[in-house]
Amino acid sequence: MKLKFYKFIDDLVYEVLNDGSLKFVNELRYDGEKIVEARAFKTFYIDEKGIKHIKKLNPNWQELNCNFDDPIIFDKSISKWRVKTPEEILEELKQEKIQNLKQKAYEYIVSKYPLWKQSNDLSDKEIIVTKLVAIFNNIVFADDIRKTIYEILAGKSDLYTELVKYGIKANLIETDDKGLPLYTYYLKDGSTIIANINGEYVDSDGNTKVIDKSLVVDRSLIFKEGVDKNIIDEAYKLSSALLDISKRILWKDEVRRKVNEIEEKIKSASDINELDKIDINEIYSIKPEF
Repeated sequence: MKLKFYKFIDDLVYEVLNDGSLKFVNELRYDGEKIVEARAFKTFYIDEKGIKHIKKLNPNWQELNCNFDDPIIFDKSISKWRVKTPEEILEELKQEKIQNLKQKAYEYIVSKYPLWKQSNDLSDKEIIVTKLVAIFNNIVFADDIRKTIYEILAGKSDLYTELVKYGIKANLIETDDKGLPLYTYYLKDGSTIIANINGEYVDSDGNTKVIDKSLVVDRSLIFKEGVDKNIIDEAYKLSSALLDISKRILWKDEVRRKVNEIEEKIKSASDINELDKIDINEIYSIKPEF
């Protein structure tokens, strides 16, 4: 069995480690003859650091009747050490839990979304938005693009549809008299028909008809004369990258929202039992979708 060696400073007990360093053994004290359990005492003498001693080895140490495990605090209003109130203990535990929550959230976010990636996304996002605004001749603004991205993420629209709308607004795309984008439809028999996005067209007799989808091989958007026909494809690539960035940022914001929600629960806990039931690991329920 390995022997332990101790050193005493006043009544405090330190274990001497193999490298000669000292490790404070908080629950033990030296009564002058032997090592004793500090928890066996009900009266202590508190030094300037708030350490409980079993002997008054300094006349300035304050005598205090308390249990060894009672947390104490120096009360400036009375210039004395005293046992913390239940309310103070609860508040301290709340703050400790909140700090633990925030640390866990930070580690969770950076494990899935590293800081370098967050920094790159912020700069890339602004560059992409600027390019999209330029593509659509400054008719579409940055706020329009951001709003559209959130609508797409919410499932209210899709990227291609929104970009075509932008193209129409910027007068880049041909439309029918209803303002709907026009396409050249390529049919199985080798013929083509110009119709709107819904496949509606007007025949030679002036009748509105709809193309049979089963006859369509492909279709291509009709742009205004002089407009680059790859403009929507370019905008689509940029917007796809912007969507990916937005997914990451929204996930981070959602984790933070969950943190705020849990923090409010912690702050409103009425006792330690209620506080203990609050699960800060709920943040992990917000899964990244990227």
